[in-house]
Amino acid sequence: MKSVSTLSKVGAAVALAMTIAAPGVAHADAVSHAYIDISSFTFRIGNGVAGSGGTTLGAGGVTVLTATGTGDTQASLNGNTPTSGAGNSQVCQDGGSGACATYAGQAFTNPALPTGTYVGSTSSQLGDSTTLPAGATARTDDYVSLNPVGTGSANSNAGLSADFRLSVPAGTILEVAFDARAFLRAMLTGVGNSQASNQWIITLERAGLQVFSWAPGGTAGGISGGTEYADPFALNDATSRSTAGNSVKGTGALGHFEAETASLAAGEYTVTITQKSSSDARLAPALPEPGTISLISLALLGIGAMSRRRKA
Repeated sequence: MKSVSTLSKVGAAVALAMTIAAPGVAHADAVSHAYIDISSFTFRIGNGVAGSGGTTLGAGGVTVLTATGTGDTQASLNGNTPTSGAGNSQVCQDGGSGACATYAGQAFTNPALPTGTYVGSTSSQLGDSTTLPAGATARTDDYVSLNPVGTGSANSNAGLSADFRLSVPAGTILEVAFDARAFLRAMLTGVGNSQASNQWIITLERAGLQVFSWAPGGTAGGISGGTEYADPFALNDATSRSTAGNSVKGTGALGHFEAETASLAAGEYTVTITQKSSSDARLAPALPEPGTISLISLALLGIGAMSRRRKA
């Protein structure tokens, strides 16, 4: 009977310590956010200098043989079957926060902490990038919010008529110009990881050989087979956290991008534009803070001392 009584007292002491320390249990959060927002995207015949002045493809003798737009979204939360969408789409999975009922993508935000557990992905592409002056728009936006625990991922792709096949006269220079906003955030307050990435690349191929490639990185050198006129910040970048902190790249500010190919030989060309955003985060259950562990340890030590006195 004495051993049962002692165990009961141990259990009671531990329970009391946990009750006293409950407010001290560490709260954990994670955020992963990535987006690229393209506007006024034009693909036209260049004039060999920076700035506007190019002409539409048809007016310069370039024939658009095919133009195919693509896009997709995917979101998954806590190992559930991914929710997917094609083309202009928006998907969301909710962990009970009610966010999916009102989810419409995330504008530039950098709050201290997330408001719930959910994942969302958006992809959209509108307009014709070969038509002046309006151009096209394209947005990829992926957001993972974990509060207090979970594992989430979101991925999206958008194509500005992602695959062109062109017939080009000799001596043609092609120009790509657009405005863009880009943002990356990885925030973590607990045990886990958070990462976000963006990718934007345009390439030209002729007879299976790449003749032009541009991946804006915010500095000179992200281009081959042409001239870069404006590259204010990176559209190909990533950020991550595996320890507590908030890592941010980009401010959501609008920047102008422009580049031209070198003079092209006559023939057929395939133009591929890739735009992708990706967010992933994992957060382990919150752990007791040091004060909580200390109180539990003190309770156990007290019971141990009491037991030794009884034996004495």
